[in-house]
Amino acid sequence: MTDIIINSTDSYRWPPLESDPSIFNKFFQEVGLPDYFGFQELLSLNPDEVNQFFDFPIFGVIVAVNRTKVHFLKENLIKYN
Repeated sequence: MTDIIINSTDSYRWPPLESDPSIFNKFFQEVGLPDYFGFQELLSLNPDEVNQFFDFPIFGVIVAVNRTKVHFLKENLIKYN
């Protein structure tokens, strides 16, 4: 196992996460996704609620979550140590 060192002087700043469906649609169509596929905003993961809003199949979900490096490393260090 590789040692992970958390340095308090780390200063990398991640860019803001994007969750606008139109950004995803434009990008993925430019890289070849057929236009009959698309991205929509999903406000719930409850199947009953999702089925009320969408009358077409959902093939996947992208979740944009802002997590800091320190939180991620601490959680994984606890799990694997």
